[in-house]
Amino acid sequence: MRRLQHPILRITTVIGVLSLILIGQTSSQPPQETGKVSGTVMDVNRAVIDAPWAVIQLEGEQQTIRVRPDKSGNYRVELKPGVYEITADINGFYPFRRAGFRLHPGRSVVINIVPDQRFLFLGTAVPSTANVNVAAPTPKYEAFPTVSQEASLPSIPLVKYKERAQVGGRIEYQSATLTYDLITVYASRIIFDKTKRKFEASGWDAIVEDGERRVKVRSVEITFEGNQPSIKITT
Repeated sequence: MRRLQHPILRITTVIGVLSLILIGQTSSQPPQETGKVSGTVMDVNRAVIDAPWAVIQLEGEQQTIRVRPDKSGNYRVELKPGVYEITADINGFYPFRRAGFRLHPGRSVVINIVPDQRFLFLGTAVPSTANVNVAAPTPKYEAFPTVSQEASLPSIPLVKYKERAQVGGRIEYQSATLTYDLITVYASRIIFDKTKRKFEASGWDAIVEDGERRVKVRSVEITFEGNQPSIKITT
């Protein structure tokens, strides 16, 4: 068994299984007054979007900052510690949104901007050379305020999805993205169990980002118990 140190997540690795528990940041160094947020603007296929006209907004209790990405689709901003909501407006894409996240003093985190396209390219019309595009489905969102009622939790879990089905206390989302604090989970299927207050994500394309790393996984479980959500990842 190998235990890794992380300022926000306590991680234990046991034969391909990662167990993560969100905890507060501790450090022997004097706290710095600001933190840094950076990331890349990319599409759902992870291709960088060349969008210098894009506007990325980070809104917190103490300050709101708007920033534009560079020619490589990257952005970087320095902010006061606190909880922030991040949104983005990019021409040709639906507005981007995710769950809020907490920025700690002296911390550098990565939040990628992955919006959904407004139009789908179907090819070129024949005999015309004009491109044929159709409007893409508008992304749908569902928030879970009752899951994070404790005041110490930094944000409300948010699921973005294409299809939704519910049987009893279980809700299944297809082609979904789950965000909570610094955690982002991309998966072909995400299930929420109301009784257990647990999200389960799986699929061949499941990916987890935690503000520092991006890991391809087999499954993810996030359970909200008290004020310390636990995250179990199977690689």
